[in-house]
Amino acid sequence: MLVEFPCGTLLYDTGGEQNQAYDSLPALTDYLDHFFAAHPERNNTIDLLVVSHPHIDHTRGLPIILDRYTVKNIVDNGNGVADLGGRTQVQMHQWLAAQGDSVPYFAVRRGDVTSVDGLTNSIIDPFEGCEQANTDPIIRALWGGHTRPREIGENANNNSVVLRIDYGETSFLLPGDLAIVGWAKMT
Repeated sequence: MLVEFPCGTLLYDTGGEQNQAYDSLPALTDYLDHFFAAHPERNNTIDLLVVSHPHIDHTRGLPIILDRYTVKNIVDNGNGVADLGGRTQVQMHQWLAAQGDSVPYFAVRRGDVTSVDGLTNSIIDPFEGCEQANTDPIIRALWGGHTRPREIGENANNNSVVLRIDYGETSFLLPGDLAIVGWAKMT
């Protein structure tokens, strides 16, 4: 999902369907290329890239996004496993390490979310103080990764970074693939 604010863009997950009938990578890059061509002032820049969880249908596009566009901030759940989807998230962590401190990164862990209002900081919400608009977007993480799987089971969907975006009187919830066990624990 691409979210456009007057002062920047947020990309939540990078898709991943790939079969004989459809390949998400060209669809993703065609869409983003068209978007950035229509908005040259954005300079092919994704201000915030959020990876909800390491399943391939959410991470397959990470390598091409990191190679083709400027990414200014990255948020994920901090989990990295050597399975199909996790490998691309691990590759992203390696890319981040190679960038040094030039690309701010934050891993949202459930233990860090101590308020029902969620967690925010300058990486989760790099749009604070948006001078191009009368309305300042507010982005908060409500849920994230874990270190104790027995609390919610082994399903990586329950480690999805869940974001709430408030923009004036409008609110959006981006839940990744949070399943019923995660929803029950989150509320």
